[in-house]
Amino acid sequence: MDRTPTFLTVMGATALVAVAALEGSQWGPKPPAPTPPTPTTLWHIAGQARSGAAADESTAYFVSKQHEVMAVDVATGEVRWRSLTGEWGDLHWGETAIAAGSVVVVGDYNLVAFDRKTGSPRWRFVPGEGYGPGIYMGAATATHVLTGSPAGRVYSVELETGRLHWSAVISALGKTTVFSPVSRGLDVAAGFSEFTLPGVGGVVMMAADSGRMRWKRHFPQPDEPTLSTHLGGGPLFDGDVVIAASGDGVIHAFDVATGEIKWSIPRVKPARPSLISPDRDSRALTITNGTLVSGSATGIVIGYDLGTREEKWRFHDPSIWSTAFRTSSAAGVAYIPYLSGMVVALDAGTGIELWRMGEWPAGFIWPPAFSGNRIIISGSGHGYVALPRVLPQ
Repeated sequence: MDRTPTFLTVMGATALVAVAALEGSQWGPKPPAPTPPTPTTLWHIAGQARSGAAADESTAYFVSKQHEVMAVDVATGEVRWRSLTGEWGDLHWGETAIAAGSVVVVGDYNLVAFDRKTGSPRWRFVPGEGYGPGIYMGAATATHVLTGSPAGRVYSVELETGRLHWSAVISALGKTTVFSPVSRGLDVAAGFSEFTLPGVGGVVMMAADSGRMRWKRHFPQPDEPTLSTHLGGGPLFDGDVVIAASGDGVIHAFDVATGEIKWSIPRVKPARPSLISPDRDSRALTITNGTLVSGSATGIVIGYDLGTREEKWRFHDPSIWSTAFRTSSAAGVAYIPYLSGMVVALDAGTGIELWRMGEWPAGFIWPPAFSGNRIIISGSGHGYVALPRVLPQ
């Protein structure tokens, strides 16, 4: 079948749009050169990344534009092995790699797994029903990897063999994309968007062992009828709630057990229209040390106290455009990629900038991975980099 999903969205596949912009489009004004502080580069390998990196205690794994997977020694930057996904075409569809069990699994159009030590191909998952499982690969459990798809399905695939564990149909309408699932214990949550008029979205909760749907909830309709409610960020587990953002920019917390909305955080009111569209937002979410950190298509990053939902701080540099569609955090630091190709590290407790790196062609639009005291990051133009971790004072 045609490999181009009928319904591209403001998440996931839009990284392709960002990459295209970074490779020569005049999408917007060129931002100024990075300002201090800048991190020390421990090693750098030239290349064109097309995915966020994965890392374990000794090895970083990268995916290139040429559908190549590369394993690199975290300490030295020495390339240990290279292997091809076997997919074809000018586009690398997936955005994620996962190192789990004895394999590294790469999301391309399909799922492809390699032996972590040798790079030998282990398996390829091509679904019997549905398509594109590699585009929205999500979390891995101890035994399975979970992935969404533009076919309205969630798949659970055995890590060691690539055999299908279960497949869950979220919608059979043919106009639904299910994004990267997350898991915690016996629960699997995923966000979805339904490409109807008007577009809507929400969150679905499933049983990790069977894929049985426990509940499916749409985001509330906004007061402004022009605002979309597709998935705009998340989901994330936190205590007894799963947190996700609607495309209108409102963040909602759903009760894990029932799907009832327990609290919401209002949308960001921009000083100027967003880069994506004036009537929608994309709020990449991450949690660290009791702080919910949210990006925005407005370029504004906000840290909220998870206990009170009160705003603790906000960070905004208009010169570096909108935040990208995913972010990550660790040990009290939030790492915010921007569509300008810049990545900024913020103290999640205070919002103070710790460092920034990148520029217009660098393409650091994916969140970093972590290995011990090192940050592993990939760029669509700048290649593959290791940085030292800088912790808040």
